[in-house]
Amino acid sequence: MRGIIWGKNIERAKDRLEALIEDYKRIRIKPIRITNHRNEFLVEFENGDKWKAIEASACKLGQRSNIALIDIEIDEDIVACIIKPANSMPPY
Repeated sequence: MRGIIWGKNIERAKDRLEALIEDYKRIRIKPIRITNHRNEFLVEFENGDKWKAIEASACKLGQRSNIALIDIEIDEDIVACIIKPANSMPPY
């Protein structure tokens, strides 16, 4: 599964991805690769799941995922025009 965590800013998205990593560890799925850049945070888990944390903005158009976690503070226009069309499976 490919997932994206969309945050109002990159810090909020990274914080949520760090919490998700802990959730995976609780069910005994370990991260095998973590890449933390200034504008993007990527994690790949041993079960094949890949998650990315990014800031929601118009310049992120074209990002694709199977599922998304969306920060509640993101403007509805960005959710409707950029995030929802980028997902292949609900829920958002």
